[in-house]
Amino acid sequence: MILNEDSISIVMATYNGERFIKEQLDSLSSQSLLPKELLVGDDGSTDSTIALVKRFAASSPFPVHLIQHSRHLGATDNFLVTATLASGSLLAFCDQDDIWRPQKLQKVTETFASSSEIMAVGHNSEEISADGTPMRDRLKQMPPSTRFPRGSGPVFAVAGHTMTIRREVLTSASPNERLGIHDEAGNPFGHDHWLWLLATCLGDSVILSDRLVAHRVHDQNVAEHVVGMERILLSLREASEHCRLAEVNSMNLAKHMNRLAASWDDRGCYEWAAGAVNVSADLRRRAEHLAERRRLYESDRLTAAKQWIRMVRSGSYLGRESIAKDAFLILVGSRAWSRVGKVDQQPQ
Repeated sequence: MILNEDSISIVMATYNGERFIKEQLDSLSSQSLLPKELLVGDDGSTDSTIALVKRFAASSPFPVHLIQHSRHLGATDNFLVTATLASGSLLAFCDQDDIWRPQKLQKVTETFASSSEIMAVGHNSEEISADGTPMRDRLKQMPPSTRFPRGSGPVFAVAGHTMTIRREVLTSASPNERLGIHDEAGNPFGHDHWLWLLATCLGDSVILSDRLVAHRVHDQNVAEHVVGMERILLSLREASEHCRLAEVNSMNLAKHMNRLAASWDDRGCYEWAAGAVNVSADLRRRAEHLAERRRLYESDRLTAAKQWIRMVRSGSYLGRESIAKDAFLILVGSRAWSRVGKVDQQPQ
């Protein structure tokens, strides 16, 4: 399969991004493999974002299409609506405040070109501070690049700023199936999570170990970033509520995957349907794991320690970070445990 610069569209969502967007746009024009086009969906910026995009478009080595939405959509729907206007066979999602490494598009495109079965490609990134300084303490040792067959692989593994999909992923579900999917708190599921799930139903997915984006962490990020020990030092009450919400959301997504499987089955897309059934099963297993962890947080200290040991031995944990976090919460002093009212109580 031959893919080239006419194959890939960059989809960027913007909102009051004047602080960093010029550096990001410059990194797009410095790609070793230039894209077919850049689509910028603006969500009602009131700063100089639009002027900066227009100035870049005047000298860009590729076409730039600015879409100014008539109403505020929010980041998720901005990405999804803007993506429907792209003409490339590959869609690469782009944040307004990052910096792309020069080889990003070339490496990703070469990966897709290796097999028509690959529906989505993600990769690693390094995190930088607002001033562009690498946050070396947050770099993780990545496993070798991995290819997952249809219906398998981690269900939430790839951040949107690293993700590229085939156009078929976007068109596989109807607009009503793509938009308006919300979690229990009323927030829309991220476009990255949703499209990655769809992609794993349709075909293979690949996660590259290469760090192809410098992802900027600052006080205006849409996604919340928690640094270092702050990520671990949740109270038990907060950890329990976090697991409960994630558990409910995983179950809701599993049900939605089953509905998609039925829809695809009716349309004769039997392989897609089988992939969706497998993804739904993975989401249910994730929900069961989260329920275990929630019960751990809601137990007394001794019971929690015994349950943690059982979970480690059974291989229930999905990652080392979760194992360490739970161990810390179990070992931490009585202050955290008193916040859920379990100190000096009998096991429940």
